[in-house]
Amino acid sequence: AYHLIKRFPQKRIVVLEGAFCGYGGSGRNGGHHGPNLNGLLTYAQEVGPELGRTAFDVTLYGDQMVREFATTYGIECEFNENGHLVTAFNEDHMEKLEEHQKLFSHIGIQTDLLEGKELKQVMNSPRMLGGLRVPYGGRINPFQLVRGMKKLVEEMGVKIWEQTLVLRIKPGKIHQIETESGEITAPDLVLGLNAYAHNLGFFKTGMFPVGAYNIATAPLSKEKIETIGWHNELAMYDKRLEFDYVLMSRDNRIVIGGTRYPYYANDGLSSGNNKAVIRELEKSLFTTFPQLKGTPIEYKWGGTVGYTLDGDPSVGVMGTDNNIYYGVGYSGHGVSFAHTAARII
Repeated sequence: AYHLIKRFPQKRIVVLEGAFCGYGGSGRNGGHHGPNLNGLLTYAQEVGPELGRTAFDVTLYGDQMVREFATTYGIECEFNENGHLVTAFNEDHMEKLEEHQKLFSHIGIQTDLLEGKELKQVMNSPRMLGGLRVPYGGRINPFQLVRGMKKLVEEMGVKIWEQTLVLRIKPGKIHQIETESGEITAPDLVLGLNAYAHNLGFFKTGMFPVGAYNIATAPLSKEKIETIGWHNELAMYDKRLEFDYVLMSRDNRIVIGGTRYPYYANDGLSSGNNKAVIRELEKSLFTTFPQLKGTPIEYKWGGTVGYTLDGDPSVGVMGTDNNIYYGVGYSGHGVSFAHTAARII
């Protein structure tokens, strides 16, 4: 909506939202932003440094948009861009980090591989053998970002109808969209549904929804922060297949998500809570930082993420009249890449 109203101020642009903006994965994620996609470094290796860097810059555009919303437009959302630390828990992970460092260098990006004392100065965890410091991305409060964007685009002239659940869509030269509150017709339709798209009959075979869960501790004292050595507000994730992603909020809470990403039968959506996964997250947190054992967990939440089999998103146009546009399958990177997809659309 932001890009459309800027480019076509004369057009009537309406956003239909079944609950409220930020209800889904956009507001329930773990608070990380940054460029890069799951298969990007492999792609860069296949196509060479020039095209590989171009692809990286395409993903970087989305992160620049996040920065623009937070700084130029002044949306208060705990934004920082202190970078990420990708961590290794075993020797296989270390080999992967070394390989990734070479691939980043291949496209002209300087990263730092940290071990031993260097690593402890950045993050003191007995679980970590090493870490690759990547100078992009960082922390964000995703719900605050989305609510700030809502206010911004409304001021620009976009009409947002929340609590307006779309029941069915009849595509055509003029689309007919039936909602609980009435019907709308429109010559162009943009699907911003991601993991929820299958409920309206779209992307039922190209993508699958999984649950992603998060917890947040009580605010840490200065003494506790000192024991884990986390002074730089780096965001962090590890190299396991079912990885954890971790950050420290502005009020010094550790927010951790991941560990398991359950799929529910028949493409079921996350309920927002999964006690078994929450217990595993708590165990993982205190395995990573045993110094924090006994710290209360004050918040627990979950959301639905749209994954593709290869981990890569898809942006395009479809329909008999080529008037259905979509961005879908962000596979955990939607906080930034959704903005790239929006610009492409």
